[in-house]
Amino acid sequence: PTHGDYPSFTWTEKATKRLAAHKPYFLRQPLLPPIQKFRKIPLLLATFGSIEPKKQTQQMWNWCKKNKIPFRAIGPTPLSLPYEDYLKILNHTGCDVALHPWMHEIEEIQCLLEDASHFIFVLGPSKAGTGGSPTSPRYAGLFNRPVIVVDDEYTFMGDGFQVYKKLDDIDVNDLADMAPPVYDWSP
Repeated sequence: PTHGDYPSFTWTEKATKRLAAHKPYFLRQPLLPPIQKFRKIPLLLATFGSIEPKKQTQQMWNWCKKNKIPFRAIGPTPLSLPYEDYLKILNHTGCDVALHPWMHEIEEIQCLLEDASHFIFVLGPSKAGTGGSPTSPRYAGLFNRPVIVVDDEYTFMGDGFQVYKKLDDIDVNDLADMAPPVYDWSP
């Protein structure tokens, strides 16, 4: 970035501090408007994107299994190829894994997410510090379901995401009352 007055979307607290010297106008990363109506449906937590160890899919599945909650991991086949052994472990332990062909628009996976009541993402620490990429949770907002984010900072709370420091902090009893993110802000 260059110095001056310009809008800058920041993803993490660390990025905000790093960019502060450039004096931008800080904005939260926008939440795209929902493409479907919110409706309560039977409980099924889902995650989507690349299914790989750093996304902690196994840990999400273990947490759901321990709490007797249905779970599904949805990902594009091309991104799964380097993680075939990981997928075998997930399948062997009973995790519902749904692979799909590569799709260029996030809206194209809507049909695969219809029965997900909630989305869940674990954002591991980044290589240089805390936080993680919020891209998948932000995309999940399109589908107008509650979005649970496990992160080491609370930047998602401003948009109505359900944020927890660790999976075990999630209270299963709160799932029924969770709402989708808040869509009343845009740059």
